Amino acid sequence: LFDAELDWVADNDPAVTTLLEERMPGIPNYGDITTASPPSVDVLTAGFPCQPISTAGRRKGTEDDRWLWPAIEALIGRMEPRPRLLLLENVPGLLTINSGNAMADVVRGLAGLGFVGRYRLLQASDLGACHRRRRWFCVATNTSSQRRWPQPGGAPREQGEPGALRRNAEDTDHQPDGPGKGGLLPTPNAWDGARGPDYAQQRDRRATGSGGDNLTTTVAKLLPTPMSWHGRRPGNSDTDTKERTDSTWEDIRGRGGQTWQDYAAAIERHTTLVEAPPPPPVNDAGKLSPAFVEWMMTLPPGWVTGGLDLPRTTQLKILGNGVLPIQAETAYRSLLAG
Repeated sequence: LFDAELDWVADNDPAVTTLLEERMPGIPNYGDITTASPPSVDVLTAGFPCQPISTAGRRKGTEDDRWLWPAIEALIGRMEPRPRLLLLENVPGLLTINSGNAMADVVRGLAGLGFVGRYRLLQASDLGACHRRRRWFCVATNTSSQRRWPQPGGAPREQGEPGALRRNAEDTDHQPDGPGKGGLLPTPNAWDGARGPDYAQQRDRRATGSGGDNLTTTVAKLLPTPMSWHGRRPGNSDTDTKERTDSTWEDIRGRGGQTWQDYAAAIERHTTLVEAPPPPPVNDAGKLSPAFVEWMMTLPPGWVTGGLDLPRTTQLKILGNGVLPIQAETAYRSLLAG
């Protein structure tokens, strides 16, 4: 966004640390922000944990041990000079949890540090993504800084270009609500690979799995005959397994062209957004594929899934905790423009 250089990161999750070391070699990782004292920077970004706020946790808000805003506030306070610009991100529940007191804590903390800001909500589907992923974005500027705060480079996308802000009147939630209305796929979540029964693994066709409310079940139900997948034995190598997965998906997709069903329009828009067709949504065992979720998150192929030997559930957790880069860029550009 600013044509800036990354100075450091701070994450104490072992799997994320492995990913950061591979994708951002040589960049210091200060780990636990509750004790870290990294050097000051011009622009500080923070996507503080959403579990205290979202349905992924128990919505304890500020009473949750994972409510890390006070730690971020303290970290900024230890910096000298303080950053010129803060870019924050979280889930929309931040505005309402604890009857608004959590958001009030953020505003009070920013003001106490000498920052004034503005925020907005933006969903990924407004940019053409195949899932909603509504998120809260905030820009806060240092009122005491005598230096002009950074300006974003480049130009925002024009209407009609991939990634241009646009609302799709035909979008609905992932449960289509009327004839001719194309649904959005469920938003990827960190627990997609670990929570609840996996519909794709059910050997009884009458089983409903986790009910169709998550991405795992929804994708599995797109397969005309879910159990037909288990009749294909995986190969003896990763290459052979991938070839079988790809070819089997192509076979299924060719049966009348109905694989994406009510989600076809959303998938087509997303394909335009990332300028690449979707990979198979399931792996050789019929489970939700991290590569497909990576595509949904508009990340470069292999950014999370390539060459690190991270377990499938871990890959899905990392992807589900993320935000679309193009979504964040669009939100911050609009906020910086006033």
